[in-house]
Amino acid sequence: MSDTSAALAAAVHLQREVLAATPPDHPHRHGRLYNLSVALRAQYERTGNKADLDEAIEVGRAALAATPAAHPNHALCLTNLGAALQDRYMRTGNKADLDEAIEIDRAALAVAPADHPFRGGILSILGLALRDRYDLIGALADLDEAVEVSRAAVDAAPPGHPDRAGELANLGIALVTRFERTGVAADLDEAVEVSRAAVDAAPPGHPDRARHLSSLAGILRTRFENRFERTGVAADLDEAVEVSRAAVSATPVDHPERAVRLSNLGLILRMRSFERTGVAADLDEAVEVSR
Repeated sequence: MSDTSAALAAAVHLQREVLAATPPDHPHRHGRLYNLSVALRAQYERTGNKADLDEAIEVGRAALAATPAAHPNHALCLTNLGAALQDRYMRTGNKADLDEAIEIDRAALAVAPADHPFRGGILSILGLALRDRYDLIGALADLDEAVEVSRAAVDAAPPGHPDRAGELANLGIALVTRFERTGVAADLDEAVEVSRAAVDAAPPGHPDRARHLSSLAGILRTRFENRFERTGVAADLDEAVEVSRAAVSATPVDHPERAVRLSNLGLILRMRSFERTGVAADLDEAVEVSR
C-alpha cells in the first residue's frame, strides 16, 4: 500500500471512530457524517473500490438529512452528495444517479448565496453534469443550461482565481458542443476566445496547461473545418499547429494522454499539408509524430 493510500485508509478509520463516538442527537453529528463521506470518496478516487463510493453516497445522504436547511454547510453537503452521485454515474452509467446529481446540484445552487465561497464550484459541477446528460440523451435544454451555468462559473472565478483556467476551458467545451449541435457560428467564435483565455490563465508549469492547449487546438481545428470556404481561415490552422505542438511539449513522455496529443498534432499537420498542396515539412513531421 502506498503512503497516500495508507493515509486515506487511516483517515477513513479515524472518521469512523469519531462518528461511532458521536450520539445521534449531537449538534456536530452532521459534520462528522460529512467528513466520513468526503474521506470515503477520496479513498474511492485513489483505489477505485466501488464499495467506498456506495458508502460515501449512503453517508452523504445521512449527513444531508442531519443538516438543518438554514445551516451554512447545507450547500456543501448537497454538493458533496451530488458529486458522489455523478462519480457513480461515471462508473456505472446509471442515468438515475446522474438525474439525481443534477437535481441536488441545482438545490445546492439555490441555497448558496452569491458570495458563498463554494458557489463557483457548485456551478462548475452542475455544468459538467448537464453536459454529461446532454451527451447521454441529447436534450438541447441541458446543453443550454450547461452553457449558462458555465458562464456563471467563469464570473465566479475572476482573474487570478486558481479555478479560472478550468472554468474558462469548461465554457469553451460547452460552447463548441452547442455549435456542433446548432451550427451557430457565434458559439464557435466564443469557444475559441474563451479557450485562448483558459491557456493564458494557465501559465507554463500549470498542471492543466497541456490539457487546455489541447482543447484549444481541437476547437481551432473545428473552426477551420467549418469555415474552409472563407478567406483567412488558414490562420486558425496555423495556430492549431502551434498550440498542438505546445500541448505535446507540455505533456510528459509517460503521461497517458501523450499518445492522443501526438496523434492530434499529426492530424492537424496533415490537414495543413493538404490545404497547402502537400507541404513536405508538414507531412514529414506528421509521419514523425505519428510513429
